[in-house]
Order: sequence, then C-alpha cells, then structure tokens
Amino acid sequence: MDAVIIAGGEGKRMGRDLPKALVEVKGKPILAWQIDYLLNSEIEKIVLAIGHKAEAIVDYIRNNYRGKQVDFTIEKKLLGTAGAVKLALQKCSSEFVLVLNSDDLTDISIKKLEEKRENTICVAHPSLHFGRVAEENGYAAAGIY
Repeated sequence: MDAVIIAGGEGKRMGRDLPKALVEVKGKPILAWQIDYLLNSEIEKIVLAIGHKAEAIVDYIRNNYRGKQVDFTIEKKLLGTAGAVKLALQKCSSEFVLVLNSDDLTDISIKKLEEKRENTICVAHPSLHFGRVAEENGYAAAGIY
C-alpha cells in the first residue's frame, strides 16, 4: 500500500512562518510523526502533496529521511484538496492508497485497512467548535453541533 499525505497548507491560524506540516508537536514536526508511523506500518511509498513553502518541506525530508521511499508533488498553482490528491496519485503504484491530511495524527491499523479491500473513510471523534463527524450505521454522517 502507498500513502499520500496532503501537506500543502499554510497553517495561518497557527501564527507561525512555517508550513503547517512542519509545526512541532512534542519536539518533532507533525509530518515526521506521520511519516515515522507509516514507515513502521509497512507502507511501501509515501507521496507528499505539497504547495505552500514546499522547499522547506523538501529540505526537511531530504535531511531526515534520506534513502526512504518518500516522494513529492508540488502544486505550482493551487489545486485544492482533490486536485492535490489527483496529482499525487500519479506517483502511486499500489492497488490501494491511504490518503491523510498532514495535521491528522492517528494510530489506525494499516493492516486492518488493507484487509477491507475497498474504499474506506476513517474518522476520529473530534470535538470541534464548528462541527464533528458522527457515525450512523457504519457510515460517516457529518453534523453541526
């Protein structure tokens, strides 16, 4: 299985000059937490869909993940989430691809996802001021609370 990490966000609300994916959590960038988890979960290749301050992310990856199967697609013109995923999928070769946002940290079982052999959406139960995703009969049902 390959993985795509959507990591093109600016992170305006974080009040930093870094791209959102490089903001540190517990001493290391959010993106590093994800990459480390995926590399330890037998993911064959990781493709980063990047845009904002792409050079900072490329530099970080080249300095910290030398020799690992991490590739990039860089949006010259902003394509939106779906456009970024479509561009990144061109560099994937596996039958199934896991797609993550760069600021979502998880410990979901990649092996269990692979066993499903179908498109699957996984969500946590976040409590956000503007809404949350709830489950109804095994499907995601978005709601505003």
